[in-house]
Amino acid sequence: MRAIAVEEFGQPPRLMVLPRPVPGPEEILVRLEAGSPNPFDRAICEGFLRDLPHVFPLVLGTDGAGIVEATGERVKRFAVGDAVYGIFAHEPLGKGTLAEYVAAPEDVWVAKAPQRISLRQAAAAPTAGMTALGIVRKADIQPGQTVLIVGATGGVGSFAVQLAAARGARVIATARRNAAELVLRLGASSAVDYERDSLADGVSAVEPNGVDLLLDLVSDPIAFEANAELVHDGGAAISIRYAAAPDAPYSSRIDAVNFNLRDHPDGLRLLAELTDEIESGSVNVVVDEEVLLENAPGFLSSRALGGARGKAVIAV
Repeated sequence: MRAIAVEEFGQPPRLMVLPRPVPGPEEILVRLEAGSPNPFDRAICEGFLRDLPHVFPLVLGTDGAGIVEATGERVKRFAVGDAVYGIFAHEPLGKGTLAEYVAAPEDVWVAKAPQRISLRQAAAAPTAGMTALGIVRKADIQPGQTVLIVGATGGVGSFAVQLAAARGARVIATARRNAAELVLRLGASSAVDYERDSLADGVSAVEPNGVDLLLDLVSDPIAFEANAELVHDGGAAISIRYAAAPDAPYSSRIDAVNFNLRDHPDGLRLLAELTDEIESGSVNVVVDEEVLLENAPGFLSSRALGGARGKAVIAV
């Protein structure tokens, strides 16, 4: 099979021809329609997770969607022919979804794919959509609340805007001028161009008394601290980059927490909830770019996986 892989940490990814995986007794073999890269893939390439069990050649990719082609004899959740999507990551690292096939234990965060969207769109949804849904649920957003989303045009952000708006929140989204139309179409009440104005000035013009909730998807601890000042006393702020600090000045007046999808107690339930949100039409999957598998190495090497308008997919 063709796959995007590295032969050692620190090397650029390249297209390789590797043996097609054989599923074990409790595994499924999926013929992939598409995979979707995440910042996690860059971390793997650069060796930040070298202490975890891994194999070389290390095939990249955690998110994907496709058709179950074979199952191990002890598999119960899936049957041959099922259309599935999800996060296929498992140890050892290196059996990823930027490939024609992936084999994974049936208990990974994989479920039957939503029927309302294509499998290529479904491949872009799992990590970004589940993260957005997780933070929206953690924040317990209520109708009428004002929510500031920093990083609103990216993969997680494009889902978070829709989910918050669907819950009746007034969403203030950060977006460059040429991306303002996107976030407004997704449900934001207003867009703040952080390149033209300071974020503080832009938010204050819309909500002078401060926002109820900050969902910060991109900032480091220094920027997060500045953004937290835009939350009124008694409000809350959530970071997905471990930028919230318990000893920071803002921690005495707002509830500031970090969220990591991999710490979620029940990923399969969260994926099922994401499927329901997609099937109901509450959220749409925003695909920024679609790249063929053979062109993926250049795409992954040249593009920082952030700042996009939605997600990218690697079509197999």
